Amino acid sequence: MREQVEGTGQLEKWDHPDGQDEVIYSFDIETDTVETRREPRVGVDLQGRGTVRSTTGKLLPKDIYRLYCADGEIMRVQNLGMGIWTILSS
Repeated sequence: MREQVEGTGQLEKWDHPDGQDEVIYSFDIETDTVETRREPRVGVDLQGRGTVRSTTGKLLPKDIYRLYCADGEIMRVQNLGMGIWTILSS
């Protein structure tokens, strides 16, 4: 199953939360259902890749960040460089 998640939020460095940047983000998340011997089946996120851009045009260096989404969700994301971002497990 493929899902697109996008919106606005606040971004801060994971290890050094010294300030937040307002950002716009968009991620494509692919989820695969894994069969188990027990019921119910378990859904596993395989991949979440996308983009994160500062609303002020500020350059966001390669690092691991905490993304506070407008809907209240908090995601751990990583800037891999070349405009590619990924969602990490918390």
